[in-house]
Amino acid sequence: MNERKPRFHAIVAALAVSGALAASGSLMAQDTGSSTLPFAESVAEPATQANDQVQAADEAAPVAPAERVADFASQEAAIDLGSALSDNRVSNPAEPGTAWFTASVVNGGAGLTARVLMAVDPPWAGISLFPAHRRLTLREAASSDAGVVIEQATAFGDNALRVIVPPQQTSTLALHFDGVNGRPQVLAWTESALIVHNRQAAILAGLVGGLLAAALAFAAGAAVLGGGAYAKWATTFLGALLLAGLTAAGMFDGGMLTAIGGPHALFALALALAIAGAIFLLDHVAPYEAFLPGAHLWADRFAVVILIIGLAAFFGVPGAGFFVRVTAMIGAVVGVGYLVHCGRLGVAAARRLAPGATIFALVLVIGAFNALGHAWGLFGINLVAPMALTGFASIGAILVALTTAVASAEPTVGRMRAMRKAHRGGDGQTSATDDVLAESREHSAVAASHQGVFDLDLDSRLLSLSIEAAAILDLSLGALELSEENWLQRIHADDREIYQKALNVYRKNSGVAFRLEFRARGAGGKMRWFELRATMTGQATEAERCLGLIADVSARKAVDQTAAATQTDPLTGLGNRTALFDQLQAMRARFPRLVLVVFDLDRFKSVNASLGPDGADALLGAVAKRLTEKFKGESSVFRIGGDMFGVIMPRGNAELEALGGRVLDTMNAPFSVFKRDVFLPASIGVASGGEALDPQDFLARAELAMVQAKREGGGGVCVYGEALAKEASLSASHDPVALDTDLRRALEQGEMEIHYQPIVRLDDGSVAGFEALLRWQHKERGLIEPDDFIAHAERSGLIIPLGRLALRCASEDLARWQKFFPQDPPLFVSVNVSWRQIASKGFAKELETLLHGSGLIERSLHLEMTESALMSSAATAEVTLKRLRKLGAGIAIDDFGTGHSSLSRLRRFSFDVIKIDKSFLPLGEKDEDTKILASIVSLAHELGLTVIVEGVEREEDARRLRAMGCKFAQGYLFGMALPASDATTFIAMAHAR
Repeated sequence: MNERKPRFHAIVAALAVSGALAASGSLMAQDTGSSTLPFAESVAEPATQANDQVQAADEAAPVAPAERVADFASQEAAIDLGSALSDNRVSNPAEPGTAWFTASVVNGGAGLTARVLMAVDPPWAGISLFPAHRRLTLREAASSDAGVVIEQATAFGDNALRVIVPPQQTSTLALHFDGVNGRPQVLAWTESALIVHNRQAAILAGLVGGLLAAALAFAAGAAVLGGGAYAKWATTFLGALLLAGLTAAGMFDGGMLTAIGGPHALFALALALAIAGAIFLLDHVAPYEAFLPGAHLWADRFAVVILIIGLAAFFGVPGAGFFVRVTAMIGAVVGVGYLVHCGRLGVAAARRLAPGATIFALVLVIGAFNALGHAWGLFGINLVAPMALTGFASIGAILVALTTAVASAEPTVGRMRAMRKAHRGGDGQTSATDDVLAESREHSAVAASHQGVFDLDLDSRLLSLSIEAAAILDLSLGALELSEENWLQRIHADDREIYQKALNVYRKNSGVAFRLEFRARGAGGKMRWFELRATMTGQATEAERCLGLIADVSARKAVDQTAAATQTDPLTGLGNRTALFDQLQAMRARFPRLVLVVFDLDRFKSVNASLGPDGADALLGAVAKRLTEKFKGESSVFRIGGDMFGVIMPRGNAELEALGGRVLDTMNAPFSVFKRDVFLPASIGVASGGEALDPQDFLARAELAMVQAKREGGGGVCVYGEALAKEASLSASHDPVALDTDLRRALEQGEMEIHYQPIVRLDDGSVAGFEALLRWQHKERGLIEPDDFIAHAERSGLIIPLGRLALRCASEDLARWQKFFPQDPPLFVSVNVSWRQIASKGFAKELETLLHGSGLIERSLHLEMTESALMSSAATAEVTLKRLRKLGAGIAIDDFGTGHSSLSRLRRFSFDVIKIDKSFLPLGEKDEDTKILASIVSLAHELGLTVIVEGVEREEDARRLRAMGCKFAQGYLFGMALPASDATTFIAMAHAR
């Protein structure tokens, strides 16, 4: 303690001399209370000179007034020493931002009194035009009395000092501060009160940080899963708030982020980012453009300006941080007013967001009032206010995060303007929000779906029907209730017993949903097929009601009955591939005693080119005739492909190769066509049914052996064996060269087929169009899914001829359908195309030729591309897609939501249709996916896009899609992918309804 005394006296002397000179006007102080004497000069003189200065200081220093002496014996938990600090200070030019101040303290008690001194940033520190680069800290202290003990209070932090004053003693303390910007603020705590305060502050900081982090995680999850603009901007806003909170808590003090401008500068940058995020968030909730044309551009520019000013504050530009804070306060108040006004217009999201925004506005206004009030001396330091403000801010963050789950589907500019117009024409209060309108759509969904409510009281045996159900059953509107006897009389006699048994069984399983099909008298008094989808409700032991929906499914039944293709090849009269499968299935028990021989004609392509189509057909007929005569009675002959035939024969005791040789000998003799002899060598594959798992496996083995015979040069016989099986497995799994070869062969030999999956209108079940899908009937592996070869086709470039084939077939089929089944709007077909195909040379010319040559209606042929492929070429996509639309093609984006785009980013692209992946279909009535899907559908409709939801397999999914306003869907519920001929039948049956 003794070594502090000379230094203390030197400091006091410097302060006294500085004050005297300043009072006499001999020196001009650079800032209020600052010494103009060099600090080194005032503390580095010889001891004798220092003693003289001490004596002068004792004579010149004024005695502190009584009200400026802090009593450590006071009962207050924390004493503010700010008022007890001297007006003068000693600064060291070599250490900017540091200064010495003196304070008079007294212990008016009867015993030793200890206080812990800690410097605190005043509330106005952040709004200063020249904020300090460091937080205010108390570095050291010294005392004029030997009896006063000063020591480090490390338990409370590195910058906490414990001061112990003897009883009835007054002392002057010299306090050394860092981060000084004006008069410092220092609190003298009792140790017990400081312990309680620190514990409470730590708990509150943990709760606030946890709430902010939880809000950010919730919003970020909604942004990742839903990809909506609302969730993304909410995440930006909340992330900036969390950064500001961590900065205010001192998390980044002394680090790289605060090394340039200090913690207040980093806080200003985080606040600027939050302002920008809030600007874009409000524009999404209720577009500014609805109130003032071009407003969104000014809002964007203002957000950029705020970010630039925030960066300026970060780099220490004077006044920038003050501007950001003032803008945040004013902007919060204006934002609340905007949300309240839009909420009155009927914008549901504005109403949901307003409470959270109001909390933030109150926090900023009260915080500013607290800072300015303290700076102006209206009131002292309030330790409760900052804690309360941060707590309320975290509550506001939680409210904003919660709105991300429900506030995505909001009105566009046109809808907003319509709402404003309605508001001006009414009484000033709009009660019909978007949510209310959506609910009304749900109420009308059942009626729009051509289904009716079926409500059977199982105790009274009284059936109640909705108006729609009565119309479906051809009942008068007055006959909405039927007795069980009258209802059963309407059911077909053959189905009546099945219907009654089904209801009796399901009644014992209350809560179970079921589906039942039966025939009953419908429109026109004719027997029609009906589908009942219902659930048994009531007691756990036995249900009391059967409640569900009834629909007329006669058209679907008719399509199902005619969908099976004929089993006779029209050219040769032989059984086709379907007939082969059916016969193998019927003979499955005899597989060990059967042999399947499959072969195709090696030179048929050149023969076809030489003889022409008629000659080729005649040649195939001659082959079929010879095979039938040769194997009549003992075997069955089939034409299973273009030039591929199959023979089922008994094995007997003959060797497999010998059986194949019999077929080879049959083909070796020349065929006479148009008075010309034609030799047709054949590649023959033979497989035994002994180890075949099923008809598909049996045929695949024989086809694999046939392909191997062709690879060996053709004109020979190959028997399926274990070595061939291993080679095929390896080729299929690991050999891209083999796959490439097979793909090229498939294109040459016509193995690629185009099937069409129906796309229906959800309101009436009518056919709107189809999606064209590639199907590969592989000779070795049977049916191969597109997922197994499309990726390789993309890499190898074969996707271009594959896509060309799909476009040609689809345009020809669609032109035929539009001619025979005219409707308004016209039928359409979507064809999957890759970006590589679109970018290939000559694609636009080929497309123009197809569209104009086939006479298709404009925009009825949709080019469908995946979201990820589009965004990977976003730089050129806009120009290319506009060019294709000018040619008359429609543009569709497939698997929307599974990539990294969003509707807000795709507004500039020329899309007509978006197809939503089946992964977005909701699992339950209140599932979060329902809200996400409804948001996508609503936004797409607002942008003028047609929405098609894929993968609809359940009636519940279709019902929910109708309720949320989706107009189109495809999936197994409406039909599987059909060959072109069956698709024609499907359309005809739909038109006959």
